[in-house]
Amino acid sequence: MPRLFGAEHSPEDLRRMTGQMSQVAGIRLSEHFLRRTGTGLRVADVYTGSGFRFQVLLDRALDIGAAEHPGGCSPDASCARRS
Repeated sequence: MPRLFGAEHSPEDLRRMTGQMSQVAGIRLSEHFLRRTGTGLRVADVYTGSGFRFQVLLDRALDIGAAEHPGGCSPDASCARRS
């Protein structure tokens, strides 16, 4: 079951609490213009109820583009050096 705001919810609960499931999680398709080549790059922006978001580059063998998660950072980032 999805965990959202510190509580577990069934898909039915989420449907009752929201107008649309896309308010919680989903995929948005877009096209990013590449200046260098003058062509477009199709991108799927995936977002989840936990705050995890990432991009799938559809025209680049499904490579992962940007990714982010609230509260997370890489070990070499400045937030990891705080004590």
